[in-house]
Amino acid sequence: MLHRWMPLRQVLGAVLACAVALLAATAQAQAFPDKPIRVIVGFPPGGPTDAVARIVGEHVSQALGQPVIVENRPGASGNIAAAYVARSAADGYTLFFSTAGVLSMNPFLYADPGFDVKRDFAPITHAVSVPALLVVQPAFPANDVNTLVQMARREPGRISFASAGFGGPPHMAVELLKSVAHIDLLHVPYKGAAPAMTDLISGQVQMGILDLPVLLPQVRAGKLKALAITSKARSPLLPDLQTMTEAGYPGATFDNWYGVVAPAATPAPVRDRLAKAFIAALDDPGVKRKLTDMGAIVVASTPAEFGAMIQAETQRWGEVIRHAGIKPE
Repeated sequence: MLHRWMPLRQVLGAVLACAVALLAATAQAQAFPDKPIRVIVGFPPGGPTDAVARIVGEHVSQALGQPVIVENRPGASGNIAAAYVARSAADGYTLFFSTAGVLSMNPFLYADPGFDVKRDFAPITHAVSVPALLVVQPAFPANDVNTLVQMARREPGRISFASAGFGGPPHMAVELLKSVAHIDLLHVPYKGAAPAMTDLISGQVQMGILDLPVLLPQVRAGKLKALAITSKARSPLLPDLQTMTEAGYPGATFDNWYGVVAPAATPAPVRDRLAKAFIAALDDPGVKRKLTDMGAIVVASTPAEFGAMIQAETQRWGEVIRHAGIKPE
């Protein structure tokens, strides 16, 4: 007769196990955080990704009552940092402050980037989007995007463009323009935005698309000439500069987004606590002002919205990379 009760016992056992797990997760969320949180950045200190992470992290620290420590682990276009977080304990104390390049481009550029976006990460929030500027040297004869495109069509492969490294967002932004405008340009990759900008100013290369915060001081000083901004709307920092859509190339719209992800197995209550803290920090008027002054557009999305955006961006950049004929390294 006892065997007739076994299924019921199993059901009750499963219900009890679920209840215990739920209580444990709730207790963990209520106690979280009880020690410092590390935010891993895949690029060196002083760059725009690092700067945004530190501005936001300082306010998140106040909201959570624990230090938020930004830790730089540069290398392999952000893959080293991403792989490190993917292998970290899923307890909410190690987060990844990512860029568009790492999560939506690198999977197509590296045969083994060291992580799988869907398997290894849970979205927390899309923090900001950072527009880029299409710039040329002041002496370059084109004063608008269409003239540049016509020049490139007359002499395919002759106009050179600088990027901050092979496969990064600045490189992919130009590949996007090439595919939309049906032009051929010569790629000159550099190890970072700073040397790329130096050679742009000196005329060693003729054009480039780099993040607005990097180029804004040089444009304002007259050392570089901006032809368009890649965002959907004009920037209040350069209100007279037309967008790529206004220039006639709506398909070349591009933002380098920054966002926060956690290891995939991080408990949902902990992820929710983190999301609320980051969103509150991004909505703070002081934080928003600092980020806007840098040229960033504050987004502060929900985890679900960020997850959907990562998926859409991955599909978009996968198509661009395949169209460009770039093979994984």
